[in-house]
Parts: sequence; C-alpha cells; structure tokens
Amino acid sequence: MNANQNASAIPSATSDRVVIDVDRDVWTKGLQLNIVQLDDNNSGWGYRLAGPKYNGSSKNLLRRELDERDVKEIRTKLDAVFPVPGTLSPFVEQSLIKGAVANALDSHRDDTDLATRITNAVVAALAEARSTSGPNTGP
Repeated sequence: MNANQNASAIPSATSDRVVIDVDRDVWTKGLQLNIVQLDDNNSGWGYRLAGPKYNGSSKNLLRRELDERDVKEIRTKLDAVFPVPGTLSPFVEQSLIKGAVANALDSHRDDTDLATRITNAVVAALAEARSTSGPNTGP
C-alpha cells in the first residue's frame, strides 16, 4: 500500500466467489492469468499466475467463476504433485492400506477377530505415515 492509499480502499475479499481471469495488458499487449477471490462488489485480491505485472491498464478478456466441482478437480491435481505436509497422496495412502491389510492377514491368520485386527493395523499404519509424511510422490 502506498502513501496515497488507505486501508478502506482495499477490497474486502470475504465472498465465497473465486474466479480465474484472463486479461490483456494494454501497454505490453501481454496476456495475464490470475485467480481472484471476489467481494460483494466484484472487486478482490488475487494471485497473478502468468503474464506481465498488473499496472492498471488491463482489460478483462475472460472470467470463469469456479464451482465446487472445479475446485475439487484442481485441488486433486495440485495435491497429487504438491501434497499438504501431514497428508498423503491417494496413491501412497492406497499402497499403505494394501500393505497393512496383507501384513494383518498374514500375521493374524488364525485369529477369530480378524476384522478388528485388520482395521487396527490399517489405522495404525495410516496414523504413522501421516505423522511422518512430508512431500509424497507417486503417480
């Protein structure tokens, strides 16, 4: 914020509306791609993903409001490559479950309460993996 701006001039991005905008910078003629959380006045703050920095001369070419399905699909793609620390990618989680079930079946072959033991083994394996996980890789 510069000396000519005040806090009340900053839009309040409290809405649950998120858009992806494609703009054209009038000075450079470059395309700009950004994601923005809009307020009730269709203003907001966002993040420029590509293109020249915004200088106030941009004209909007395309605006796409994201819905729940869009967000779920985007999050799935991002989480597969950049998982949140403390979470597991679906591939890693599935592999851990398969391994835990196989180990439980093998080690508790004669147990009459096999389902409980398998469940406990899976829960323990996932808890251990989640507590020690960092960035995960997998297809």
